Amino acid sequence: MHQAIVRFNIMAMIIICVVMPVPAAVADTDPAQWEKGMTEPIRKVVVRAPVSGVVDNIPIEEGDAVKKGQLLVSMKNEMEKLDLERKKLMWKDKTRVNSTRVRAKILKEMYKNNKSLYQQSGSISEEELRKSELQYQKAKSQLKRLELQERKERIEYDIAEQRLNKKKIRAPFSGVVSEIAVETGAHCKPHQAMLHLLNPEKCVLVCNVKGAKAAKVQVGDNVELQVYSGGEWLDKKGTIVYKAPMVHSASGLVKLKARFDNGNNQIIPGVKGRMLLQ
Repeated sequence: MHQAIVRFNIMAMIIICVVMPVPAAVADTDPAQWEKGMTEPIRKVVVRAPVSGVVDNIPIEEGDAVKKGQLLVSMKNEMEKLDLERKKLMWKDKTRVNSTRVRAKILKEMYKNNKSLYQQSGSISEEELRKSELQYQKAKSQLKRLELQERKERIEYDIAEQRLNKKKIRAPFSGVVSEIAVETGAHCKPHQAMLHLLNPEKCVLVCNVKGAKAAKVQVGDNVELQVYSGGEWLDKKGTIVYKAPMVHSASGLVKLKARFDNGNNQIIPGVKGRMLLQ
């Protein structure tokens, strides 16, 4: 009798499990509604050499977090330093400008006095007056040339300073060094890739979806995202920040980008994800 009751209870439980529907709250979303894609950092850049030179020091390593403006790579700069110092000495030398300014001031007063004498008493000749005026105008012109030369020397100093600064490559924004492509002692050409920098705190999920679905989505719409990390799907809140203006002619798909926050660096950019589109 006891065994019959046990068998009855087991059969009843099996029937309940098979027949009873799964509550809607825990039912999985229809897989057809998920659009697959890949995650990318919003800000990523290849830092390139602005000028040619030999790598002197790399004070950072791959995986390091850096701040905007932080030194990433320095190149040998002895010649640039010497040139900057020479341009500075030329620019700061005020000897000729100051002496010419004083001379022009004196000649101006002399000309004014001679002009007054010529007009009031005629004690000096017209030729002497013209000679005095010519000396003053000549000194005045020389002063203008020297002042112009001084401005040119200041510009040349600024250019030399910029050349020196280009030997120090700094981070264009705060982020993480994902790859270093040069070594100490290597000679770099202009525009040669030196390292890769990205900011993983703000990412996008990039999906290519059918035109019919994309037509229902607009920039600014909020969407549900899931990103695969650590062997599980993590839920994320996303916002559509880009919708391709046209359908790809070959595939018939439209590219969408949804931004999501990754402030805790929980997600490594490059992993797969999916976007829920109704």
